[in-house]
Amino acid sequence: MIDTSVFNFQIAAQTARGVYPANPAYLASLTSDARIRNAPTADTLNVADGGMWTPSFKRIGKIEAGGSLVILATPNILPLLVYGGMGAISTAGGGDPRTHTITPAASSSSFPYFCVWQKIDTQWELFRDCLITEITVEVSNSDKFIRATPTFVSLQRGQKVAAPAIPATAETDAYHWLDGQGYWVIDGDFANLDHDPLPTDLDSLKTYLAAHKTRHNAHCAVASGKHHKAADAVNVLAYATPLADEAACIAALTEIKTDHNLHLADVATHYFKDPVHVLGYATPCADLAACLVACQEIRGSDNLPGDFNGHLGQQGGVQSLRFRVSSNAGIIYGQDVVPYAVQRKRGVIEGVVNVLAEDWRMYNYLLYGDPAAADGTEVSDEIRSGSLYVKFIASTSGAERSVAITLPAFDYAVESVADISGDPEGGERYMDLGGEAGGTAPIATVTCLNAVASY
Repeated sequence: MIDTSVFNFQIAAQTARGVYPANPAYLASLTSDARIRNAPTADTLNVADGGMWTPSFKRIGKIEAGGSLVILATPNILPLLVYGGMGAISTAGGGDPRTHTITPAASSSSFPYFCVWQKIDTQWELFRDCLITEITVEVSNSDKFIRATPTFVSLQRGQKVAAPAIPATAETDAYHWLDGQGYWVIDGDFANLDHDPLPTDLDSLKTYLAAHKTRHNAHCAVASGKHHKAADAVNVLAYATPLADEAACIAALTEIKTDHNLHLADVATHYFKDPVHVLGYATPCADLAACLVACQEIRGSDNLPGDFNGHLGQQGGVQSLRFRVSSNAGIIYGQDVVPYAVQRKRGVIEGVVNVLAEDWRMYNYLLYGDPAAADGTEVSDEIRSGSLYVKFIASTSGAERSVAITLPAFDYAVESVADISGDPEGGERYMDLGGEAGGTAPIATVTCLNAVASY
C-alpha cells in the first residue's frame, strides 16, 4: 500500500533555464493533497483498412507537467514563491533581518526558473525548468495561517529520481503570522501609521509623545493621496521635545487633541471632512493615568484602530485578504512532447480585503462619490480608486519576520459594496474592498523580512 501521508515538496531556484541545482534549497509545508503531475495526452487516429474492428493508431502527443499547490507561507519560502509569480526582486541589508522587495517584472525574460522535487511514500520525482504563472496569497480571521497557492508549469519531462543528496530541511522560524499584529490600511497614509508601543509610565509617555509629534507632522506634510489634496502647514504640533515632565505631557496631549481635530475638519487639505475619528478625551488630562488613557484613544490597538490611525486609514473588522498575481500565461509547444515556452500575456494583480460593514461611509463613497453624501445626491457613474497596505508579523522573537503587501492604487470593484441588503435574521454584512492594481510602476510591492541572504 502506498503511504500517501508521507509526502513533501522541495524547491530551488535556477540561475537560468537549463542550469539545474544539485539539491533543493527549501522544504515547503503543504496544506493540500495537490502535487505537480505528469499528464500525458494520447493522440488517436482512426483509419479505414477494410476491417470493422481495426484498432486506432495511438501516440503520446504532449505531456503537460504542472499544477497548483497550497503551501504554508513561511517567512523564508514566501518571498521565493512571490518572486516566481512577480518576476523582480531586490535585497537590502548586510545581516539579519534582510529586506526583500518584490515587484512586477518589466519583461517576461526576468521570471526565474525552478527545480522541484516531490516525494510520495518512497518515490521521488524531479521537475526542471519550472515557471510560476500565477500565485495567490490568502489569510483570514478564521484561518490565521497565511497560505500561498502557486501554479507551476514545467518545460521538461518529469523524472523519477533518487532522493536528493542533501535534502532541504524545514524552517526553524515560527510560521504563524499574527493577523492580530497586522496593519490593514485602506485608502490611507500607511507610511506614517503609529506603530509605537502604548506608554505605561511617565518615561514611556514622554517617548511616545515625542514619536507621535513626528508622525503627526509627517502626515500633515503629505501633499497628495487618497484623502489629501494639499499639505496642512497650520495644524502641526509644536510642543518641545524631549518632554520635560508630566506637566509637559499634559500640555502636549491638549495640543494633540486640538490640532488633530482641526486637521480632520480642514477641507482645504482633505477631499472630505473626517467627522468619525475626532479625539474626545477630556483636556487638560487630570493626571498620568488620564494621559495613558488618552494615548490609547489616539493609537488604539491593532484590531481596534484609534482616532489617529483610523484617520490615516487603518481598518478594523477586516475578515480576510486575497492577493493574486497572474500573467495569463499560455503554453506553447514545439517539436517535443513537452512545452517549448510559456507565453505571458497582459497580467493582472488584484488585492481584496473582506471588511465588516459597520457604517455607510464606504458605500456612500463608492456609489455616491462622498462618504457623507447629502440627500438628493445621485449615484455616480465614476469608478473610484483606492490604495491598500497590509502587513503581517510572524510570531517569532528576535529579528523581525514580516510580509507587507502594498497596492498604491487600484480601481474599486463596486459590485459587492452595492449588494448590501437587509436580512430578516439580522445577519452581519461584509464588503469586498479592492480590485485590480494600476497606476504608476511598481503597481504592487511585496516586502519580506527574513534571514535569507539572497534569492
